[in-house]
Amino acid sequence: MNASQQTDSLKPKLETVVKFTRETQLCDTRNQQCNTIRETWTQMDRSGLVLDRSHDYSRIPGHYEDSKVWEEKRISATIVIQRYARGRIARCKAKKLRKYVQENSEAR
Repeated sequence: MNASQQTDSLKPKLETVVKFTRETQLCDTRNQQCNTIRETWTQMDRSGLVLDRSHDYSRIPGHYEDSKVWEEKRISATIVIQRYARGRIARCKAKKLRKYVQENSEAR
């Protein structure tokens, strides 16, 4: 036996805790707003303070496009992508067929 088993512990005896009660099954929820970082600010001119305006720029709103115009742009971009992809597949297939025909004509 060692010393820790021979001496009385100074720690209080552990009591049994009822874990499954109504109080332990409830959880408190709270709403928390999410603040995002904004990289825009306004600083007014004050006397004696020189503000650096070398990196300032004005934002000009672009042309408004509704959902129909946006959908037409997507469809036209999809058609272009499909055209190039199908052209590539067709060129590879034609190349394989030409190679096949050339190999068979040499074998005769």
